[in-house]
Amino acid sequence: MIKLLIFIVVIAIPTQVFSKQTWQIVTENYPPYFSENLPSNGWLYEIAESALKTQGINSEPEFTTWDRALKLLEKNRKTAILGAFYSLKRNEVFYYSRPLAVAHSGVFKRKESVISFDGTVQSLTPYSIGIEDNAFVSQEFARNRELAITSTKSLPTSLYLLQQGRIDLVAGTKEVGNYWLEHTINRRFR
Repeated sequence: MIKLLIFIVVIAIPTQVFSKQTWQIVTENYPPYFSENLPSNGWLYEIAESALKTQGINSEPEFTTWDRALKLLEKNRKTAILGAFYSLKRNEVFYYSRPLAVAHSGVFKRKESVISFDGTVQSLTPYSIGIEDNAFVSQEFARNRELAITSTKSLPTSLYLLQQGRIDLVAGTKEVGNYWLEHTINRRFR
C-alpha cells in the first residue's frame, strides 16, 4: 500500500509540471503600474502573475508598443493584454477581469503657461494638444475636429514636446505622465 501511494505521488508531480499553461501577456511600458524597467515588471504585473499562479498558469510578459500589443492579441498571437482601458468596442473582442487599479486621465501643461479652461472641450480649441497614438480619450475629445491635435508615438514624446514649448498641452494618464516626468524625460532627451 505504501509503495502504491508513493508511486501515485511521484507520477502526479511530473504530470502537474507538464500540464501547466503559460500565458503570453503583452503590454506597453506603463509605469508606475507595469514596465520592463520596474522591479518584478511592476506591481500590477506582479499581482496578475500571482493570480495566474494560483490557477496553475505561468506567465511570460512582452513589452512593446500599445498598437502592436493590441494587434498581437487580436490575431491570437498572445494570450492576454495587461492594462487595457475599458471600452464598448474592446468589450466586443476581449474579456476583462475586474479592475485592479485606477488611472486618472487629464491634461498636462507647463507651469508657466496660462491656459483658459472652463471645463469644456471647446475652451481647448486655441491650444495645440499632444496625444499618444491609440491613446484612450473621451469620445467628445477624440471626435472634436476643431482641436489642434498632434499625434505622437508615445506619452513621453508628447511630454518632451510640451517641455520644449512645441505644443501647449498633453492629454494622458496622470500617474504615468508624472512617472515619466520624474524619472526619465529629462534624462532621455538631454
